Formats: sequence, C-alpha cells, structure tokens
Amino acid sequence: MPSNVNDQVYLDQLFTSALRNRNMVKVADAGNLYVKLRMREYPFCRVILPPTPITQADCQRSLTNDTLSVIKDIAPEAEAVSLTFRGKPDHRYITGSRYEIGIHKISSLMYTKEEAELMAYEAPITTLIEEDIVKVMQKEEDAHFIQQCEDIVSRPNGKSIELKTASGKIDKSALTFLTNALDGDELETACFLMAKTTWNDWAAQGSEVFDIGAWDVAKNGYKEGTILGRKCVVTMKEDLVPNNVVWAFASPEYLGHMFTLGDAKFWVDSEAEQIFMKGWEYIGMGFGNTKALAKLTIK
Repeated sequence: MPSNVNDQVYLDQLFTSALRNRNMVKVADAGNLYVKLRMREYPFCRVILPPTPITQADCQRSLTNDTLSVIKDIAPEAEAVSLTFRGKPDHRYITGSRYEIGIHKISSLMYTKEEAELMAYEAPITTLIEEDIVKVMQKEEDAHFIQQCEDIVSRPNGKSIELKTASGKIDKSALTFLTNALDGDELETACFLMAKTTWNDWAAQGSEVFDIGAWDVAKNGYKEGTILGRKCVVTMKEDLVPNNVVWAFASPEYLGHMFTLGDAKFWVDSEAEQIFMKGWEYIGMGFGNTKALAKLTIK
C-alpha cells in the first residue's frame, strides 16, 4: 500500500481489479477507506465542531428510545439541544447540568450499477462514490447542523441580526456587529461560516480587509482563511448558507459536541450483473450552549 492512502490512482486500480475479479471484499475495503477519509475532510460542520471518535463503551442506552447516547455537561445558565437527524430540528431545549446527545445513522440511498457500466466508466470510480455516496452523507450532516442553528437563532433569545450596508454586501462593520453578539455575552467569536460568493465579496474589498497572511489565502483560492483574527470557513453549499449570510460560532469547548461512533462504512454486493453500493455512519451532535452562535443577514 502506498504511504498516501488517499491516493486516488491506487484506489481506482484496486476498485477496477477487484470488480474485474468480482472480489466484493476488496471492493468494500477500498470503498471503506475512501469514504472514511472523505467524510473526515469535507463537511463544514466538522470544521466548526470537530468530532470526537467514540466506541460503544462510551455510550449508554438512550432514556427516550432504543438508540445509544452520550451524556455531556451543559454550560452554566445555558440551554442545550441535541440534533435528531430526522428531517426537522429538535425543539426540546434542555436546561440543567447535563444533556443527552443521541447517536443517529446517516446513510446514502442504495445505488445500483451494472457491471458493464462500471467497467466502461471513463472517470475514476472513486468519482462515482464521491458523487453518489460521500457528498450525500456530507450534505446530510451539514443540512441538519444548519437546520438546528436556524431554529436556535429564531427563538425569542436567539441571536439573529439583520443589517443594511452601504454596498448591500459584507463589510468590516457588519462583521464587527456580528462578533459583538457573542463577545458581548461573555463568549468569544472563534469562527465564521459563509458562502463562497460572500467570501468573494469580502475579498473584492482588497488586501486591507485581510489579516496578515490571509490575503494570500484569498488570492490563492483556499477554502479557509482568517478574517478579523477569526477562522473563516467557506462553503460552496449556498442552498444551506446563502449569499450575504454569515454565521459566527464560539470555539468548540463552548459551543457543543460532536461524536462519531466508528468510521463511516461502505457496503457493496453483487447479484448477476448488478452491483449494489451504499454508505452510512453513526454520529451524534449537540449544542451545549445555544448562546454560542449568531447569524448575520445583510440586506
């Protein structure tokens, strides 16, 4: 095996050879490796709230259903909420000393391809897995994360700010107003989340709006930089984070928790000429302090 296990050429060769020999065990091994690595890298929620790997021994049976859960502390005088990953945000906000974070399954659909299709596929086979399985699971994580964030800031004490700027676009004074929503509440803004188009509007103001070294990040097109001394996560998922919307988050220890129960998994099987593929994972996520995030919408 090459030292760089994320080497796409190696994985594609492994897939092609395994498919040709109908060795589904090796196909599954290659798929597991690819899905595991990609899921670690790309959902923006994992940058904002880095996951902690756990095992079944770290969990307990949920008090409300037959799934596993993890019990964590709530910040003093704060509310907490656990994500349900069931299509809508959880409205059960908890006060007290501890809250329960449920472990839930996220999965792709079952994809079916004919053997001849895969053999004739001109793009790398890992591209197929990326589009049909990995991106679906990544989008699911981020969608539920943002959905719960929206519910938090829409509540009576939520931090949802609407501002008009002279240009109708992001500027330094608007971001300062956003950071003050956390910094003025005995917290500290550690991270921004914005769409690529919003980042482009910020970059269009010139090098003077960037921190030392961050202008090179913007100029070279990296996905992450710093603005006003805070980490800035940039996403292409504009259906989740629209243009002119910026989120601010406190650092993970003040924001909440994310857990991954084992690695993301890839399953493959065959019947006659049909090849079946599916990916899934078990994760849990919760906000231990609903005051630790704020949303800015620029009008």
